[in-house]
Amino acid sequence: MVLYNNKKKILIFQKTRLYLFHMIIIDLKKEKNLESALRTYKYKVQRLKQVQNLRERQEFVKPSVKRRAEINKAIYVQKKKNGLDN
Repeated sequence: MVLYNNKKKILIFQKTRLYLFHMIIIDLKKEKNLESALRTYKYKVQRLKQVQNLRERQEFVKPSVKRRAEINKAIYVQKKKNGLDN
């Protein structure tokens, strides 16, 4: 993570495994203090699902395995909705 203070804005670059950069901009004029800026940063990271993406990319999952897991999840959800879960 690299922090730059550029004209009262903090630019945060996070490097993912595939060397893609996601830029999160936090305007310090709107924030009252550092704690508020950190809270905003945490909210933006959560909203952009950066942690989930990093966890997904830790290992390669074959497309057929992803599809199978998706189908199994859909079957499970459908059974729960129909009340057939034992």
